[in-house]
Amino acid sequence: MLFRPGAKRRTARISARISRNRDRIVELESLEERRLLATFVVTSNGDIPILMGTTLRQAILMANLLPDADTITFNIAGTPTIHPLTALPPVTGPTTIDGTSQPGVFIEGTGTLPDLITGNTDGLRLTGGDITLRGLAIGGFSAAGAAGVRVSGNNNLLAGNRIGIDPTGAPDGNFQGVVVEAATNTRIGGSTLADRNVISGNFLNGLLFNGAGSGNVVAGNYIGVNAPGNAPLANQLSGINVQPLSGSESSDLLIGGTSAGARNVISGNNVNGITISNVSGVRIQGNYIGTDAAGTAAIQNDANGVSIEGSAGATIIGGIGAPGRNVISGNSGDGVRIDSTGSGNVVQGNFIGTDSNGAAALPNTANGVNVLSGAVLIGGSTAGAGNVISANEGNGVVLGSSGSSVQFNFIGLAADGVSALGNAGDGIYIDGSDNSIGTPATGNSIAYNGGTGITVALSLLDVRNAIRGDNIYLNGRLGIDLGDDGVTMNDPQDPDVGPNNFQNFPVLTSVTLSGSTATISGTLNSTPLSQFVIDFFASQIWDTTTYGEGQKYLGSTTVTTDAAGNATFTATVSGVPAGFNYFAATATDASGNTSEFSYDPTPGASPTSPGAPTAPAKQSKDKSDVKSFLRS
Repeated sequence: MLFRPGAKRRTARISARISRNRDRIVELESLEERRLLATFVVTSNGDIPILMGTTLRQAILMANLLPDADTITFNIAGTPTIHPLTALPPVTGPTTIDGTSQPGVFIEGTGTLPDLITGNTDGLRLTGGDITLRGLAIGGFSAAGAAGVRVSGNNNLLAGNRIGIDPTGAPDGNFQGVVVEAATNTRIGGSTLADRNVISGNFLNGLLFNGAGSGNVVAGNYIGVNAPGNAPLANQLSGINVQPLSGSESSDLLIGGTSAGARNVISGNNVNGITISNVSGVRIQGNYIGTDAAGTAAIQNDANGVSIEGSAGATIIGGIGAPGRNVISGNSGDGVRIDSTGSGNVVQGNFIGTDSNGAAALPNTANGVNVLSGAVLIGGSTAGAGNVISANEGNGVVLGSSGSSVQFNFIGLAADGVSALGNAGDGIYIDGSDNSIGTPATGNSIAYNGGTGITVALSLLDVRNAIRGDNIYLNGRLGIDLGDDGVTMNDPQDPDVGPNNFQNFPVLTSVTLSGSTATISGTLNSTPLSQFVIDFFASQIWDTTTYGEGQKYLGSTTVTTDAAGNATFTATVSGVPAGFNYFAATATDASGNTSEFSYDPTPGASPTSPGAPTAPAKQSKDKSDVKSFLRS
C-alpha cells in the first residue's frame, strides 16, 4: 500500500487522539459500567467447537465469563439431541438455559465420560446463583453418583423440564434425578402447567435434598409418574428424599403448597413417595401421594406414602382445611409412617385411604397412619384439622409409642362424616402409653371398621391412654377393647394391671329419656378413695355383645369412690338425637386410664328407616385368664 507524504504523521496523530478519547470513555465507564445482556444461541448438537457453530459447552463457558444475567437458547438444525463427550462445565453465573426456544432439546448422557479434571459425571451442575433451567429433557447420566441436575448454588429455578425421560416421555434414567446440595431458595417447579417438571424413571431418587438448606420449594411436579400423570414411571428409590449432610438439621422446605397449581403428584416410586430423615421443619401440603393426577385411581408407591425417620421433627403433613390437604392413598405400605424421636410432628386435614373427594375407597395396603416412635398430633383442636383415615387394609391409626394426640378425625367414615368406608382392621390400635384419643371438645368419629373401634394392646406398659369424647359405633368388634380379645369383666376394687390397668366400667341402673334429655343413674366400683370421670353416650343400635358402643357423646360427670371403692351417680345430659334409645358409659381415672363401654342388657332392633346402618356381628370374651397371666 502507498502512503502520501505526511500520511504517517497524520495517522500517528489520529491514533493518539483515539487513544485519548478511549481513555476518557474508559474513565466515564468506570463510573457506571453498562453493557447489553448477552444471548448465546446453540446451533450445533455436537461437542467439538466448529466454524460458524456454537455448542452447548461453548455457550456455557461464554456465559460464565460474563458477570451479568445471560440467556442460552437453541436453534439446532435437525434433531436437537446433545451428547456431551465429557461432563459439561458447571454453570457459575446468572444464566437462563431456555429449552423452550426449540422444542425437544434433549441433553443425553449415554457414553458421556467424566470431566477430565474434576471427575464429575452430572448432566448439568448449577454452582452459581440466579440460574434458570427451563424446557429441557435431561437423561442418561447413569454413572454412579451422577445426577441429571445438581444444584449447589442459591436462588435457582428448575421449571418445565423432563428429568429421567426423553422428549417423547420414554424413560432414560439418570443415577439421581435432581440433587440439591445444601442450597437455599431453590425452586423446583411452580404453579403453572409450563412450570411442571416431570422427574421420573431415575435409578435412585427422583429428587434428593442432600443437606437441609432453606427457602426451598418443590411445587407442581410429577414425580414417579409419566407426563400425563396417569401411569407409573418409577424412580427406583423415593420420589423425594430429604436428608442432612451430617447429624440432624433444620429446614423450611415446602413440598407442595396451598394452591391447586402447587400440587405435586408423587406416585409410582419403588420405595416411599416422600422420605424425611433427620431433617426438621419440612411442610408437606396439597399433594397427591400414591394416586394419579386426578386423585381417583391408585398409582402406588411401593412402600409408604410419607415416611418420617430418625430425629425429624416439626414436620407438618397437611394443614387446616382443604388448601393444605394431601391425598395419601393407594400406597403399598402405610399412608403415613412416623418412626422419629423428633417432636412437633403433625398429621392434619388429609385424606388417607380415600380418593380426592374423600368419598370412595383408595386404600393403603397397610395402615392409614402408623406411629412407631415419637409423639404425634393427628388431627387438631378444630374440625378443619381432622383427617379422613378410612378404607385402609390394615388399621386406621396405629400408636406404637407414647404421647400422641388424636383429635377430630373421621376414622372409617367418608368425608361427609356419615357414609361408611371402614378400615379392615381396628379404627385405632394402641400399643403405647399416655396417648389421648379425643377430648370432650375434640372427639373423633370412629365407625364401620372391621375390627375394634379402639384397641389398647395387651401389655403392662400400655397405660394412661385416655379415650374421651369420641363417637364410636358400628365397628365389627367392641367399641373399646382393653387387651384385644373381648370384654373385660369388672373385678372388686379394680386391683389388676395391664392395658389401661383394666379399668372397670360403670354399671347403668336406670335411664329416663324425655325428648332430647336423658337422666342417667348408675354405679362404679373401682380403686377406693379415687376420682373418676364418667362419660355418657347414646346409640341408635343395641350392641349384640351387650357391651355397647357410643355413637353420640353426650357429656360427663365426676365421682369419687368411698373406702370400699364404690360410687353412685345421677346425671342429666341433653342433645340425645331422636331414635338414639341405647345408652352406655365409660370411666376414666385421674391418670387417664379409660375403661371399655358399660353393660347394656336390653335387646333391641335396628332402625327401619331407609338407609339406616345395621349392626355387624360382634365378639365377646371373658378375660379373667388374661388378667391372671398379667398379675403373675
